Amino acid sequence: MRNIIVLLLMIMSSALIAQVDHLEKTLPLDGRRVRIDVDLATNVTIGTWDKDEVQVKVTYEINGGALNKAVQIDLEELKSRIELDLEIDMDMINDSDYESCEGDNSHTWGNRNNNKICSDIVVEVLLPQKTEVEIETVIADVEIRGVFEEMDVKTVTGDINITWPEKKGAEIELKTVNGDIYTNFDLSAIQDRGLPMISSHKISTTHKSGESYLRLETVTSNIYLKKG
Repeated sequence: MRNIIVLLLMIMSSALIAQVDHLEKTLPLDGRRVRIDVDLATNVTIGTWDKDEVQVKVTYEINGGALNKAVQIDLEELKSRIELDLEIDMDMINDSDYESCEGDNSHTWGNRNNNKICSDIVVEVLLPQKTEVEIETVIADVEIRGVFEEMDVKTVTGDINITWPEKKGAEIELKTVNGDIYTNFDLSAIQDRGLPMISSHKISTTHKSGESYLRLETVTSNIYLKKG
């Protein structure tokens, strides 16, 4: 009897694992620019490594894997840049017969019916140092660690969490509409008539020599700039 139970548990575990799909690919970076457009990703992690290549890993699961085929990933190598685009085919989902998912990460965006979708889409990217990076997403929390020539991030509902070397200079622009900005850097704000501009929602300043450029923007969530 015990052997039967163990066998059933193994089968159930295998089924759960099979419900998660992934893409992993490494491309040479001939230029210096990488664009990442992943509107409905739930988490985006960006880091650096000592290779002249870009490594992309995408792990995704929608409604327990039943709607994974609706995820469309396009990783394109162009002459001067690499572009990653991730979309969800809502027409395919609307034409599918699926059960509504109830959970903390459920949503109905783009649905013509009231059935909810639960999605877990994780994007991980490793880049050469001093790459120029542009990231656009709607719901993803974005975590960044490393040194970049430029880092331009826009998200609507996600937090932005960046760890930056204290000794590395950067032009810094931080903006949130309804969230807050947290940092343990001693930032000197831009001055007007000799007075620094103080705002919990927007910071524009130069840290040390300012050789890099950081522009981080979220609408409803928080920005965290931490010393690395």
